[in-house]
Amino acid sequence: MTRKAFLHALIGRKETATQLVVDPDTCVAGKSDCRICADHCPTGALVIEKQIFLNPDLCDACGACIRWCPLGAIAFESFSNREIMTRLSKIAAPCQASDEPPAAGILFLCRKSAAQLPELIEKAKRSLRFHILPVPCIGALSPLVLLESVRLGPGPVICACAVPECPNHASARDCQQLIASLSRLTTPGEKRDPAPALLVLGADELRALIDGPEKGIGCEERSPPPPAPPAEEDAYRPALIRRVGEMTQTMPSPTRLNGLPLPFFDLHVDRSTCTLCGACKRTCPTGALTLVAGNTRRLAFSTRACIGCRTCVNRCPEGAVSVEAVFLPQAVAEGTECIKMEAENGCCKNCGKPVSNPLLLKKIEARMRSQGVVDSACDSVYLCEACKRMQSLFS
Repeated sequence: MTRKAFLHALIGRKETATQLVVDPDTCVAGKSDCRICADHCPTGALVIEKQIFLNPDLCDACGACIRWCPLGAIAFESFSNREIMTRLSKIAAPCQASDEPPAAGILFLCRKSAAQLPELIEKAKRSLRFHILPVPCIGALSPLVLLESVRLGPGPVICACAVPECPNHASARDCQQLIASLSRLTTPGEKRDPAPALLVLGADELRALIDGPEKGIGCEERSPPPPAPPAEEDAYRPALIRRVGEMTQTMPSPTRLNGLPLPFFDLHVDRSTCTLCGACKRTCPTGALTLVAGNTRRLAFSTRACIGCRTCVNRCPEGAVSVEAVFLPQAVAEGTECIKMEAENGCCKNCGKPVSNPLLLKKIEARMRSQGVVDSACDSVYLCEACKRMQSLFS
């Protein structure tokens, strides 16, 4: 027995394999200020220093890092939401030649609960015909998995944790918040209403649900599910965007939804201090910001591409940028960009070519003069590059 396993045995805790698998082509932690996974880790097991490091002695395998990654770049060696999506697609399209009756619902269950209540889980599987999908923790379920579950599932979707005083209940309640928000992402006009979804915390609650008089809940026949998305659409964020776009395409006002635990954001720019220097655009790891130069400089923002890493906020030299977690259904579905800041470019004093934002030029001049730079150098701020070179030849 290893030293770690011996210590876990002393405190009554089973050793759990929690080796993280991070997709280096998707993760942006090493090239930006993104710390979303580490910020949501309840035990401080994640450290980011150009890449993600896991302290296995602190990790409780709650899966919060998996659930909160806006790009779906994190998984465990023994679990990934992509595997769950594959199983959901099979549940939604059962074999036509099978004589087995259709399933009545889906039960997501943490593995500790499955080990503690084998008889109850077997009853849910055999008598109630529930599909049992074990996960490390129900808090690890991504928004896309839950959205697909209620869209494709044959009946009610139950997320259950039967472990008393489980330290991961905080992560599970993130799941509850999303479940409670699902009705806000659907409209009465859809051809197929979403399946009911609920969160169950505690062994008694789960036993009452399975053994109680309402054990037939959700067993009514549902219409066939819509076609599954093409197999090539396996990237997490594009699939999530497509799904919420389909669910909200007929959504009336409001055009903004606050309080949804979805990885979508809006950007705010203080027009009185922004100089359109482009620092935010240059450091954005997902290309959510574009800066169009010309006679008028425009800063455009894409909520579809923004992951809320706050790199733009940290890198703005004027402190003019802020990010807000908000879901903009139309902008996400259509992929439209919003102009956050625009200003006429200042022109070269000699030739009249566009140079830069006048506010930025004035700030540069003021800083140069405060440091005792000679007047001729300060005046050159208002010249284009070609005129600056000509001036240096004759100075």
